[in-house]
Amino acid sequence: MKNKLCITLLFSLTLLVFTLGIKASIPPAFTPAYQLETGDIVFQESNDGQAIAVKAATGSRWSHTGIIFFRNNTPYVLEAIQPVTVTSLERFAARSRGEIYALRLKDKSKINHATLNKAVEFSNTHMGKNYDRKFLWSDDNMYCSELVWKLYKEAFGIELCKPRTFGSYDVDHHKVRSLIKQRFGDESLFPLDELAVAPSDIAQSNLLIEVPINK
Repeated sequence: MKNKLCITLLFSLTLLVFTLGIKASIPPAFTPAYQLETGDIVFQESNDGQAIAVKAATGSRWSHTGIIFFRNNTPYVLEAIQPVTVTSLERFAARSRGEIYALRLKDKSKINHATLNKAVEFSNTHMGKNYDRKFLWSDDNMYCSELVWKLYKEAFGIELCKPRTFGSYDVDHHKVRSLIKQRFGDESLFPLDELAVAPSDIAQSNLLIEVPINK
């Protein structure tokens, strides 16, 4: 309870900057490759057991995602790890196997004072929730791409992509089957019709474009 309260208080301190949606300068100690703004979506690749299974199931290198916002001119990432929390972009990038990838809405008018207030409300509602190890679509727990998709839907009124079923991914890959057994105990308990959104689904959204690179 104390940990959840501390996380919520930390995030509440971001309210002003998140709501204003200011494009902020980056301290010289860490300069990301991209000219980032509040609301941008960032992706990383890692090679832990779950990430390998996610990449095998989706055929994509991207295994994790989160949303950018700024506090005191420093970029942070709202992400669903354990638990849902905020992380400095520097730490987020350090966890990636290679360079991070960043995308932005083509129609930036959707991100404004009113919708950013909704984004803050949504984030505070889910802050501190446990990571959803079974990738279920309920709001009880959250996984990374689910958090990003639902924030965009609830705050900005945008469906970045259509949710898919578990069965539409490569669930027969041996790495995926191993994770299913680990998380569900018995493969017969794995709900093939469960809706899901993977980081790769968001990365392929035709509503997004790559963020300009810093020169």
